[in-house]
Amino acid sequence: MSWLLKYRKKDNKWRIWTTISDGWITDWLTENEVKQALSNEYKRDYRLQVIECYMTFPAGWHDKDTHKLLAIDKKAFYEWQMEALHSKDYEKEIDKKYKDLLSPL
Repeated sequence: MSWLLKYRKKDNKWRIWTTISDGWITDWLTENEVKQALSNEYKRDYRLQVIECYMTFPAGWHDKDTHKLLAIDKKAFYEWQMEALHSKDYEKEIDKKYKDLLSPL
């Protein structure tokens, strides 16, 4: 993913452009609003990484002695992610799964 910023000097506002869909993903925002939008994006990315870790562990790790890759099927994670993406509220699905996975802790 690649995002670019556009600055409008006359009112000190910013917009975020995505190269993925080749369009604006925000309207004109103040600096603090842009920071909040970025913070929300980073929060979602973090939660997705935690969910993937919990659902696919020990995928990507190597055995200390044999150095063999510890493989595991990531199908369940990707199926959940696709369902979440197609739901009416992606953010809510991420929050729900995150809480479900971490609640036993």
